[in-house]
Amino acid sequence: MKGQAATELLTLIGISLLIIIPLFYFTLLHSSQSTSQLLATDAVNTIANNADYLYSLGNQSATTVNVRLPENLVSASVKGKAIILKLSTSAGVTDVFAVTKANLTGSLPAASGSYLIKLQNINSMINISR
Repeated sequence: MKGQAATELLTLIGISLLIIIPLFYFTLLHSSQSTSQLLATDAVNTIANNADYLYSLGNQSATTVNVRLPENLVSASVKGKAIILKLSTSAGVTDVFAVTKANLTGSLPAASGSYLIKLQNINSMINISR
């Protein structure tokens, strides 16, 4: 009788682990992707808000901002009035972007990490550089 109880207990624990471990894994994966997307959103919004501010100040104004780019960054680009970060997720590649009032030129780093980004208003165009 004791052997049967032990076997039933081990079976119950095994089935419980088979349910709990995948749930834990997917929760951790989703949390990591949410954090990366929040970092990317914060980075593009910080750059866009400062670009709009410099645009309103006029020619020859400049500032430097500190942004942190996420680990799953695929590419970063500046096109027209948009700042675009492409992130790799479990569902594929997703875009995180912000649109400014000013035309933008320059480039952003395409690797993850913390960067000082210099923004300059040159003839009503905001130049973005490292």
